Amino acid sequence: MKKILLNISLFIFIILTVFNSIFLIEAARNKDISQFYYESKELPDNYLPIEKTHMQEVKHLVNVSIGVDLIFLTLVLILSKSSKLELRKVGILLLFSSVIMVILSFSFLKLFDQFHLLLFNSNNWLLPADSVLIQTYPISYFTNIFILIITIIACIGAILIKGSFKTKTKLPEVNDTTKKNTLE
Repeated sequence: MKKILLNISLFIFIILTVFNSIFLIEAARNKDISQFYYESKELPDNYLPIEKTHMQEVKHLVNVSIGVDLIFLTLVLILSKSSKLELRKVGILLLFSSVIMVILSFSFLKLFDQFHLLLFNSNNWLLPADSVLIQTYPISYFTNIFILIITIIACIGAILIKGSFKTKTKLPEVNDTTKKNTLE
């Protein structure tokens, strides 16, 4: 049971870390959002009140997500002391999740709507087409970010699968002569 919990915790930790990292990197690229998120400054007056409210909700959601991510990291660290990580299984789960996300991406707009309905209590995410946020971050932006997230998760999955197999390549033996030549 501990092994299953450990592997699921690592899987969730990786997924959340990818999502959170992408958000934090992208937030830093936009001056207004960066100052809002990292420096707790108000968004400028050219943002509508509904946009400001939505960004408060996004900020809260990201902060909660980072907190949950740290909980899963803690679980991984604690459980890995008494159970063995099965990196191959976690990698397969990540690749499988990537395939599911690719399939879901074919109806991205519906997925995007469902994501917002699930994670936000209000309709503040339904912004006017001429709003600053929609002009800065059109749906194509989110589609591209989703593709980036899928790619990163798939790559991590592949690395975990590949890394879990023992390599048959022997490392060259190091003797005193090799050490001496290396240091020179």
